[in-house]
Amino acid sequence: MLFKFLSKDAVMKMLVLLLFGITACTSGISLKVGWVERSGLNHATASYTTFSGAQRRQVDVAAGQTLTLSFAVTVNEGTLTLRILDPDNNIEWQRAFNGDDADLVEVHVDSGGAYKIAVIGQQTGGSFDLNWQVQ
Repeated sequence: MLFKFLSKDAVMKMLVLLLFGITACTSGISLKVGWVERSGLNHATASYTTFSGAQRRQVDVAAGQTLTLSFAVTVNEGTLTLRILDPDNNIEWQRAFNGDDADLVEVHVDSGGAYKIAVIGQQTGGSFDLNWQVQ
């Protein structure tokens, strides 16, 4: 057996690499260093030293309703992008940040379904605070 001739340390390293490879293949590569998150039904807040990857939250919206997103972002480095995606993953709204910002955006929905709020980090450091409601 191959494992009989390898040290425990070598076997553990191989298992970690294998698990990392499986995770990277199935969910895309996401890097989070110093990530601290608090989330609920209508909000998500996170701070981090480094973030590269994507976070998504699903929001059910009926036809004729409005999805309101208020946000505050702090970007110390890199780029942070916020997106609202429709049920077919088409971008309804998007904004990229290279510095601090806060705002409120309203998306009026013609056809209902499972919308997504996406946070995309590109080698960014900082934080975000998102709150949303459907009316």
